This record gives sequence, structure tokens and C-alpha cells, in this order.
Amino acid sequence: MADNVPPSLQHRPNIILLHAGTNDMNPNSGVSLQGSDPLQASQRLSALIRQMRTACPDATILVAIIINVSEAGDCGNSNNNVQQATNIKQYQKQIIQMVHDDFWKSGEHVLAVDFSFLPVDQLRDCIHPTNDGYRYMGRIWYDFVSQIPSDWISPPVGPEPDHSSGDVNANGGVDQNIPAPDFGTSPLQVTSYQVIKAAFDAAQNGGSKTCTSGPHWYPTGKIATGLGHTGAWHYYQNWNEAGRVATGIGRDRRYVR
Repeated sequence: MADNVPPSLQHRPNIILLHAGTNDMNPNSGVSLQGSDPLQASQRLSALIRQMRTACPDATILVAIIINVSEAGDCGNSNNNVQQATNIKQYQKQIIQMVHDDFWKSGEHVLAVDFSFLPVDQLRDCIHPTNDGYRYMGRIWYDFVSQIPSDWISPPVGPEPDHSSGDVNANGGVDQNIPAPDFGTSPLQVTSYQVIKAAFDAAQNGGSKTCTSGPHWYPTGKIATGLGHTGAWHYYQNWNEAGRVATGIGRDRRYVR
């Protein structure tokens, strides 16, 4: 996060919402690349907050006391989940102490906000929230933001994002690891109900929650299905290049990943 946050900080936000450290608490060293010690993780979090404060000295930063993970036996490697859950309990306490000692005592506009009460039945894979879980988190973020002292919030210093320029490199542009898109002509065509239903049925992949089927061509466009693995999002990490983008959906291609 520290490596990738600078482009966002260049916009000089006046409020920053930070929820970080779940992966750091995983006992699998392939996930917690910098170690899973709660104290050391809180020190890395402090350094990230300081990086944000340096770039945006007038911003208020809300630091989440992160959500828990489930210890249920149906969570894959249950031993890992039990250890991750134990680490998170310790890390949550470290977050509170770190925010108080490193920022609050010196009068900086940094607050710890509690998300540890998110019900584990709102986790879709024992770690990440379901859609309803994210909606719940959004409402809680809103509640915390509404309680920030009014004199802590100043007008943003940076420019408002410009969505009208048509410049694909505006506001950071697309991930540079993704090959340049070839949009071609719009694949959307007037067709029949039966053909649209057939495309929909194909996209369901037989009810499987993991999309592994190959792309299908229909008059409604190319339905590309695939799956990112182990949380990887960069193009070069287990993602396949999509086909044409259906222009009829009305989305700005700069913000599609």
C-alpha cells in the first residue's frame, strides 16, 4: 500500500479512510510477505499514516481497527484461520495504542475507528465481507465521518478529478501493466430474447461460483469469464486479457480494471 498510495495522495484529499493489515496477520508467509507479528505490523501502519500525513498535512485520517476473520472449520486451512484470528485480536489492540501514542497525543488529526464488531456471518470466504457486509461497512464509515469535528475538515487542496477530458492518462490512468485496449466496433446488436437468454445462461457457468469456462460469442458481445487468484489484481498476475468492451454499458473505460 505504501508503494502504491502516492498517486492518490497527489489529489490532496481532506479525509482518508484506512483499513489495512488483514493480510499481514496471516501466518502464511506467502501472504504476509513482511511477517505476521502484530506489533511490527502496527509499526508499518504507523509509517503508512506518517507517509499520508506528510503528503496531506491538512487531512483527517480515520484508521480502522480492522474487521475480524472467522475461525470456522470450513474456512480452508482452519489452523491458519485460527492463528490469523488470534493475530488480529492482538493487532487491533496495537492499532489503538499506536494511533494514540504516535498521533493523537501530539494533536494530529488521526483517529482510530472500530470495525471489530462486523459479524463474521457477513464474510463470504471467512475473510472478505459479502456485498451486504461491505454495505454495512459503508454505513459505519459514514457514521464515523459524520462525527469528525467540523474544524478538522478543511476544503480539499488538490484539484477535483476531471472526467471530461477523454485523456486515458488522466487521474492516474489505467494500470500500465494492462495492454492497450482495442475497442473495435460496438458489439451490441439488436437481437432476440432467446439469444440474450442463451448468453445469460452461458454466463452462469452451470451455477458454479468460480468462472472457468472459455469466452462465448453471441450477438450481445463477447462474454469473457475468468478468475483472479490469491487476490492478485495486476494484469500480469493470473489475469487474461479481455476482448472488446461493450460501449453500450456507458462506463468510462479509464476506470475499468
